[in-house]
Amino acid sequence: MAKVSLRTGAVVAALGAVAGSALTDSSPADGIAPAATLRAGAEYRLQASTAEDEIMVQLVAELGEPRHFCLDIPGYPSSGDIDNHREAAWPLEAHTCKTGLPESGIITMDQRISRSSLTGEPGKILYTRLNACLEVVAIGAQTEVREDASSVAEDCTGAASQQVAMTASGKIKAVLDSSKCLTIGNEAFEAGDRTSGEPWYRRALTFSTCTKADASRQTWKTTAAPASF
Repeated sequence: MAKVSLRTGAVVAALGAVAGSALTDSSPADGIAPAATLRAGAEYRLQASTAEDEIMVQLVAELGEPRHFCLDIPGYPSSGDIDNHREAAWPLEAHTCKTGLPESGIITMDQRISRSSLTGEPGKILYTRLNACLEVVAIGAQTEVREDASSVAEDCTGAASQQVAMTASGKIKAVLDSSKCLTIGNEAFEAGDRTSGEPWYRRALTFSTCTKADASRQTWKTTAAPASF
């Protein structure tokens, strides 16, 4: 009995799978199969292309950045494996949305989110190309979320600390504590660039008390991910 790890966006040539699809005999709610067991005589099928489910989660307000800010993983996980990513333990951040760039499937892998996972019940923020989920860094037995709690990218487990709910008004709330909203920081810092003289920017990302005063930093929308080449 052989086990094959299926990472979203990988090409499983031996199975004749296409890029961005997973081969499985089950139908996980989030459309991702972290591993499949191949059995003699079993009937397998290709899931719908992950690219069809991919979005970017973007702050509605520009906050001085006309390209907007999107949910992002620090650094650049080029290996496609969050467990081998040097900055995996760093808090997640908001970063200039990476749109209008060549090779966007690679460059934007740390900003591509699963629409079906975000809108599920319960929802979660699943980075499709990395098969990793946002996890709130809470305290104690994780029955409450501390003020300005950070979050990290971890293997998806379905734990309560990975569950969120996006409201009709664009707030992304922690299921552990619905009084806490995903909030972008007040300060922006340069974060490299793709074009000379046009730097990208990053801001901190926390789960903070939902307030009307901070609505511009707590209101999000989903936008289509750029075409993946």
